[in-house]
Amino acid sequence: MRRLLAAATLAGLLALQHGCDWFRLREPPPPQNGGSFFFPDSAHKVLDNLASAFNEFNLSRYLQSFAPEFRFYPEDRLVNGPTGDLYRNWTLEVESTRVQALFQVLDLGHQPSPVVFTLSYHPTDTLTDEIRFRAHYDLELYLLREPHRVVAAGSSLFVLRKDPADLWHLEFWYDWADSGQLSIAEVKAQDF
Repeated sequence: MRRLLAAATLAGLLALQHGCDWFRLREPPPPQNGGSFFFPDSAHKVLDNLASAFNEFNLSRYLQSFAPEFRFYPEDRLVNGPTGDLYRNWTLEVESTRVQALFQVLDLGHQPSPVVFTLSYHPTDTLTDEIRFRAHYDLELYLLREPHRVVAAGSSLFVLRKDPADLWHLEFWYDWADSGQLSIAEVKAQDF
């Protein structure tokens, strides 16, 4: 029995000595389709990843920015409008479905890119595990179907939270259109 205990102890010490760390969390995988990706160890990197993934129409990387319990909240006029049911229950699953449908109708032959999404933001409230960002966005899309060019502009409030592994994710997204413009909510909800 002593020999078995000594052998197990020796094996454990050798594994630790050679850099084996069973309790270390693994880092998320790098992007599969190239492009830019920042390890989400700070909240602003999540928003940078969100914008770059949208510009690269990379759905899997885009969705990595969101928390599993993500909720999207458009302005009240949309919630109370004819498609209000869609907007009232906008979860990560709806976000994935709507953005995937949008990416599928992009005119990939448009040069230099079928997507131009710019996002400028600044933090408003900062806590240890939650940060809120006010943002302004401009979105221009070129589609295979009518209308061939779609433009949106507006403001957003992003609420990001840190998970137990100290990685940041977008949990809530509030959206408002600029006066006379489509909002990103309206663009994502359209069936092109």
